[in-house]
This record gives sequence, structure tokens and C-alpha cells, in this order.
Amino acid sequence: MKKLFVKIKWSLLGMFLPALTLAQITSAPRITTVPSDLESTISNIINVIISVVGLIAIVVIVIGGIKIITSGGDDEAKKSGTNFITYGIIGLVVVILAYAIVSFIITRIR
Repeated sequence: MKKLFVKIKWSLLGMFLPALTLAQITSAPRITTVPSDLESTISNIINVIISVVGLIAIVVIVIGGIKIITSGGDDEAKKSGTNFITYGIIGLVVVILAYAIVSFIITRIR
């Protein structure tokens, strides 16, 4: 079991390390101004919330996959992992629909 966790750890490190090494700033960062109108502020807050919830849904899907991989033939653990993946996908669909609805409403307001 310990070897499996070591393999998972190194696999995740191998997946994300190239992205970290390519995260170089090639130009000076731009300083953005704080939006002064209520519409932009609400739009920014909604976009941040949708992004965080989407990230949580993706993490739930990954946890479900890890549960299935580490189930070791246990049907209950496999079912739990499948439920995690199902609910994560449902969460992603809800986030995508929420983003579409919010984008539609924001464009109609403008």
C-alpha cells in the first residue's frame, strides 16, 4: 500500500512539475485598476466563485479516481469512488451551466 502511495505521489509530481517550471514571467505584470461600477464587481465575484467551485469539482473527481484505484477489489470502496466521480461530474455540469447563465444575463444587462 505504501508503494502505491509513493507511485501516486511521483506521478502527480511528474504531472505538475513541468507546468511549474514553465511558469515564468516574460514581461512586467500589468497593474489593473479596481472596477468602480457595481456590475463589474459582481461579475468578478461570480467568476471567482464559479472558478473555485469548478476546481473543487475537479478535485472530487480526482479523489474518486484515487479511491477506485486503491479499492483493491473492495466493492464498497469502488462504489464510493464511483459516487465521487459521478457527483464531481454533476458539479462540473452545474458550474458550466451557471457560468453560461451568468454570462447570458451579464451580456443582456449591458
